[in-house]
Amino acid sequence: MQSAIKLILIFSFILLTSCFFGPVKELKFQIEDSFEDEIDNEKITQLVEIVNEINYEIIWEQNVGESISKNFKIAHCKNLIFSGEENGYIQTVNAIDGKILWKKNIGQTIIAGIACDNKNFYFVTADGFVWAVDHFGQNSWKTFIGQIFSVPMVKEESIFLKTSSNTFYSLNTLNGKLNWMYQAQVPPLTIKSWGEMNYANEILYAGLPGGKCLALNSKNGSLIWESTFSPPEGSSDIDRANDVTSQPIIDEYFIYIVSSTGKVASVDKKNGSVIWSRNLSSFYGLSFSNNHLVVIHNSGAVYLLDKNDGKVSWRNGDYLGRDIKRGTPYLENHIYGDYEGYIHFINRNSGKTTGRLKINNASIIDYFSEDNFLYVMDKAANIYKLKISLNSIQQDSYEDEDMLQNQNILIQKNDASDNSLLDDLIFWD
Repeated sequence: MQSAIKLILIFSFILLTSCFFGPVKELKFQIEDSFEDEIDNEKITQLVEIVNEINYEIIWEQNVGESISKNFKIAHCKNLIFSGEENGYIQTVNAIDGKILWKKNIGQTIIAGIACDNKNFYFVTADGFVWAVDHFGQNSWKTFIGQIFSVPMVKEESIFLKTSSNTFYSLNTLNGKLNWMYQAQVPPLTIKSWGEMNYANEILYAGLPGGKCLALNSKNGSLIWESTFSPPEGSSDIDRANDVTSQPIIDEYFIYIVSSTGKVASVDKKNGSVIWSRNLSSFYGLSFSNNHLVVIHNSGAVYLLDKNDGKVSWRNGDYLGRDIKRGTPYLENHIYGDYEGYIHFINRNSGKTTGRLKINNASIIDYFSEDNFLYVMDKAANIYKLKISLNSIQQDSYEDEDMLQNQNILIQKNDASDNSLLDDLIFWD
């Protein structure tokens, strides 16, 4: 009897997938999404053995302090790397050879940073001041704004900031004087967030609490539109807390944005209308990959979505609970750091892990690639410059992929998850 039931279920599943493979695949991912929103943070996925297709060489490494906060970034301008620590130390590192050019203590706790331009670098201290320090370590100016957890954003001759009360400021980078301010509405309960802003064509885009996003005129701070893409759900303020804690991604006609406990969506840049949305929560956010969206789910699963309709192309569930951050592209891979100091390379077409390296035991805080080099900062305040190379197999694959893309041939995407919840429910050992 039990065998007959199994055969009926298997036959039904095959029939469904043969006729409606797309919808069933979407249902599978939605089930996984709903379960993984409740994942136990102490449940850490153990790494599996892989065929490592990545080689690396450490060009230089430099320790710049004792500990780095999660809401810090390394800034790179004019072959200089700027970094800071909570204990008040700031320094500049030569990006070519890794030598510290100067280091000083400003006597204040630094809580957010760093951003830079061709003259200064910028950060925020716990007493509410925004600081500008020039490339030689001399204070250019400082201006009181209030409590800020997000990294300042510099565009042209303006620096944009968002306070914990969702007040937006624009300051002149030359003297720190106020250009304008805008106060957005704030719900009763919000997350202490360091969500970043983004900028294009003199418009500032940002997420807000309550599953909202807005567009501001960067020249005068006037509101262009405000939109709700992920309506809060629940009866209590705690249930309805649904902030945007990451950076919107800008495309030609749309922005893409995700909330911490709700949806990911495509929003029209002109008027804020929602083009599509789907259930997928993310604290760290999303990024572009080969005209698709890569989303880091709150559980640590990595999703590739079609930017036109939000459908899932693949899912990688190998890093649940490993505290991976928003990825950065490198050739045909996306790079992710985790809490144990590993750097993982996930192929953007298949979703499979193609490489892994470990340079220290400290959690990876930030990383970026430039001129075929990868720069990495970990929580122990170490900065590394790495030269990444592919083995011959992956290099051949990358060249073949370029040829296919140039001929506008569609590359079929595969499901990257080998252990889906629905599979476990239907297929028995």
